[in-house]
Amino acid sequence: MWKGYAGLILLAFLAFSTFTNSCHSSLEWSTIYTIAISSDGSATWTIERKTLLENENQTAEFSSLFFRSSVDTLQEFSDNVTALLNRIWLRVEREEMYAEDFKLTASISQTDSGTYGIVKYKFNWVGFAEKANESEIVVGDVFLKETFMFGDGTLIITYPENYDVAASPKPNATSEHTLKWYTTENLQERTPRIILTRKPVGIGSFLAENLLFLIVLVAATGIGATSLIVFRSRKQREKKEFQIEKLPREIEDKEKIIELLKESGGSLYQSDITKKLGFSKAKTSQILSSMEEEGIIKRKKHGREKLVTLILKEDSGTRF
Repeated sequence: MWKGYAGLILLAFLAFSTFTNSCHSSLEWSTIYTIAISSDGSATWTIERKTLLENENQTAEFSSLFFRSSVDTLQEFSDNVTALLNRIWLRVEREEMYAEDFKLTASISQTDSGTYGIVKYKFNWVGFAEKANESEIVVGDVFLKETFMFGDGTLIITYPENYDVAASPKPNATSEHTLKWYTTENLQERTPRIILTRKPVGIGSFLAENLLFLIVLVAATGIGATSLIVFRSRKQREKKEFQIEKLPREIEDKEKIIELLKESGGSLYQSDITKKLGFSKAKTSQILSSMEEEGIIKRKKHGREKLVTLILKEDSGTRF
């Protein structure tokens, strides 16, 4: 089975190599890879490519590649990124890894130094970094040579606030929440390696983040104890109303999954549940995790898929 995967991925990468070479024919490009890491371990990739258009032929070539066939170019790019992630997934075996929200924009800019063609590819990479625990994010195991799919370029990595960072090799430049390497050519496999550790919340940070709340609290205290009691009662009532509204929706979603599994003979792939019910992948995963903890279903990995099976409890009076 793995040999089959490897063969398909090899063919996809041969196609990807042809794709990148054909797109760049006589044009010379500079590339900037920008990776914005989120606290959940996902990352938004933006790849900006820039080329000097020295004559009308190069301008026509650029327009043909990115204006007249932009839809085909984006489709080919997304297919090859998916193939890339499949290969990386085989190496790192992250539980969930996929790319989504592909976008491509192209423009021609005229400046004092000349006419430039600019192309931006953008997509979201779910499962980009490893979440070691709730306070630590580890980046780097996904970096293979072909991860930088358009060859050498500048690498910029941004990360969330309230994190300390340790990076190897040392960046060429740093600024607030930003690391920069001027070239990817000299990076070894699985580098750069970056460890992000959430900062502990100190009293200063707490006061800064909750300043408005504290001002309101002091004002409420000054007005009198009666106002504070009314305020608390209203907040508690709002919380109860929210819980009452949310609970039936969760039960209804679980009922939909149970009925779908019954109609499918008791088992169905997780991805099929997502498609048939129109849920997001994150929502499906969250609901199934809850159902698994309750003993309603069980999940088992089949390659990249997860098979969801309904557990029947004959000794109970329930439908499960």
